[in-house]
Amino acid sequence: MIDNDDDVVGYGKPPKAHQFKKGTSGNPKGRKKEDKTIRAILQKISAEKITVKIQGEERQMISLEFVLRSLLKKAANGDNRATSKFIDLTLMAFGLGEPDDIKRDVSDEDRALLAQALRSMGAGTNGVE
Repeated sequence: MIDNDDDVVGYGKPPKAHQFKKGTSGNPKGRKKEDKTIRAILQKISAEKITVKIQGEERQMISLEFVLRSLLKKAANGDNRATSKFIDLTLMAFGLGEPDDIKRDVSDEDRALLAQALRSMGAGTNGVE
């Protein structure tokens, strides 16, 4: 017969030898602190889902995709800075060099041809509204 309720073992009542000692946490290191660096914050917000209207239809996409589509739309409408930035980002994404290297290697004529091709690609798509 059991004289003391402290000796009872069962669901939620492990044996005394396996219980946490008084004043000792079951998770001594605790939860890791959230990374507050600019890189971590950019990664977090770039991957967030947002809802946008494209051609009257609501779609969900990550915020980075929205920004790139907006940049493409501006480039397609003739914004030279947006065109230059979009070309730089595209070439960097495909591992064709750094923006400064690319600007030196691409002639003005080639840059104009790329811009024209970009505008023609954007003209067929109505982009982000």
